[in-house]
Amino acid sequence: WKIWTNMSSDDKPTPVRVCASFHVRKPALPDFCEAAGRIAMQAGLDEQCHAFHVQREIGWTRQISTQAQSLFMLLQEWDSPEALEQHVRSPEALLDEQ
Repeated sequence: WKIWTNMSSDDKPTPVRVCASFHVRKPALPDFCEAAGRIAMQAGLDEQCHAFHVQREIGWTRQISTQAQSLFMLLQEWDSPEALEQHVRSPEALLDEQ
């Protein structure tokens, strides 16, 4: 995970951006996609979430994905660190960790 945040000149937090990568093995692909879809839908309902994107790597010269695994990137933007923490601790997010 990588998380970026800045403080504005008036000390109010600016949005938090998250970039996470997942290497998903082929047998786990259906379950991963289902879980990612559920959590993306839930995040989309949260007013503090400005963006929540799940992207699969497409074929290119230096691709990381193989026949055995696929690379996915998760990109998020939240109002504040507290909003992100609230999302991560939500029942929906905790269910998908299992």
